Amino acid sequence: MLVGNPLIILIIMAFMGYRARTSFLSAVAFAQISEFSFVVMALGGKLGHVSNAEISLVTLVGIATIFISSYFIYYGDKLYELTKPVVKFFEKKGRRVEESLEDLNLSNHIVLIGVHRMGQTILKTLAKSDGDFVVVDFDPVMVKSMKEYNLPVFYGDITEEAVQDLVGLDEARVIVSTVPDFKDNLAIIEAVHKKNSKAKIILTAESELEAKELYQEGADYVILPHFLGGRELVNIIESDHGFGSLKKLRDRDLASINNSSFGDSD
Repeated sequence: MLVGNPLIILIIMAFMGYRARTSFLSAVAFAQISEFSFVVMALGGKLGHVSNAEISLVTLVGIATIFISSYFIYYGDKLYELTKPVVKFFEKKGRRVEESLEDLNLSNHIVLIGVHRMGQTILKTLAKSDGDFVVVDFDPVMVKSMKEYNLPVFYGDITEEAVQDLVGLDEARVIVSTVPDFKDNLAIIEAVHKKNSKAKIILTAESELEAKELYQEGADYVILPHFLGGRELVNIIESDHGFGSLKKLRDRDLASINNSSFGDSD
């Protein structure tokens, strides 16, 4: 179960055209046996079709796979990096499901990652502006909706190097992520510093502690909902094309965070 089910899912998703990382992370979620197996075995035991020993075996396997698969899911990114050479073998060559942009020859553009909630507000402003931009989102429903309005949207995972290349991360002037996933944000910082150190990096955090860590890693600004909302960021995008005001906002927020931390320690 721990190998068979994920392998089947991996092959199916790869055949459908999904990228290696997407296929792998989806596959590891199916490592456990279904809880419905317990119901089936209980009914089978009640009808006399299976023995108590067989019921005990299925229960033991179920508990073991549920326990182990939880760690598979939690450490999915690390497991993917370890198995990447093998998993890449299953990746379909040529056009993939997660490729939805033609070559736009983007340069000096804005990359917007995530369009839920705050991202939608930012997207509306970008759509009305004259500047180039591209959107990356991992929600196929959202991507389909934006494609109907002919917006430059890409379905994929921004932590994938292939996706970074397709959206022109190395040529972008600003990267804005409204996704508060800490690990993904660290990956974005690392990728931008490697490919395009001059680009401004605007990320989103769920807590002040995460914001401080992202600043330490090199983020130019970290959005915290109680400090800066989507509307205020939109105003910056509209009026401050060089994003020079980010440093002032950064200093303001860091002062507030540090004061808050100092107060908590009393």
